[in-house]
Amino acid sequence: MLASHVLRTETQHIRGSTVAVTTPTYTVNRTDLVYTGVQVTVPFEMRYLPFTFNAVRRTSRERGTQIVELAVSLPLLMFLSLVIIEGGKLVHFHQVINNAAREGARLSSQVENRGAASAIQDAVVQYAANNNLVISTSDVAVDQAQSIALPDGSVMSSSLVTVTHSYSFQYLPKLAFFNIPGSVSLRASIQFRNLY
Repeated sequence: MLASHVLRTETQHIRGSTVAVTTPTYTVNRTDLVYTGVQVTVPFEMRYLPFTFNAVRRTSRERGTQIVELAVSLPLLMFLSLVIIEGGKLVHFHQVINNAAREGARLSSQVENRGAASAIQDAVVQYAANNNLVISTSDVAVDQAQSIALPDGSVMSSSLVTVTHSYSFQYLPKLAFFNIPGSVSLRASIQFRNLY
């Protein structure tokens, strides 16, 4: 560096007595100035001292800004988390209802289950229970007398199984300002051709 560090001795009068005070003096040569970037080379001892208070003040100001940003974004992040949780459960239970209706239609289309609507309802309820969904037999409708029209004009019999379930949201209705309903009706209908 082209900065020089010298000691300067001064005489000062303090309360009637003469005291010699030695203070460091820093001089910076003109060649230390970089005019394109306006940079000044400063000795290591001086480098951080003038900026200590400004750095602390800037850090506390930035910390205050971060707290405000957190206060603004945290409710939105919590709402999005609740939407993801509730939405995931809703999609899961809808898939379970679809699979239960498909299982019921498959059983209903088999010859040995002809006329056994109550047994098919019990099988559908048990399938849903195995997947952590509680439904009753009144939520399962079995119709083994459905007809399917074929392109050649002929008609064949089929079984239609319909499963309905009222899914109740756990968290979202508590957020009244979003006006989210407390429950939503899920419905799945599956139709298989009868083998009899």
